[in-house]
Amino acid sequence: IFTVPSVMGGLTIEFTQGEVPSALAVAGTYSGSFALSVGGSSQGTETLNCTITYKTDSTVDIALDEFTAMGTMSFSLSAEDVAVAEAADGYSLSGEIDTVSGETKVTGSVSGTVGSDGTAEITFVFTPGAMPMSITGVFTSPAPDEGSGDSAEEGGNE
Repeated sequence: IFTVPSVMGGLTIEFTQGEVPSALAVAGTYSGSFALSVGGSSQGTETLNCTITYKTDSTVDIALDEFTAMGTMSFSLSAEDVAVAEAADGYSLSGEIDTVSGETKVTGSVSGTVGSDGTAEITFVFTPGAMPMSITGVFTSPAPDEGSGDSAEEGGNE
């Protein structure tokens, strides 16, 4: 423990040795693609962000940017208290979706992995309102770019 008395009336820094909690290790904003399907038929892919927020040492909240399903339906999708556990080469995620998007109740499940290399693959199976079948959305994020600049400027997407 270090105490510095002159910083804003005093500052104490405490270091704790140990393992990083699983939920803290996966917390962050991931950029990637979100592929939707209904009954096995593709409904397109969007580029968006998935934000994983630390809640407790073993749970997170997950929120996707707003997206469009089946051409006209806009959704804001989130899941609270998603369980995080250590897995081979990363962490597993598992939880339930019970939220409201606009005025529509949305239920379902969320599961997936966040790799130790920073990749993420998270599957959302959800049913908006009284829809007779569920929508499956798979969010995939590649490993973070280790380069020094924007990938579009480094080639390929000009």
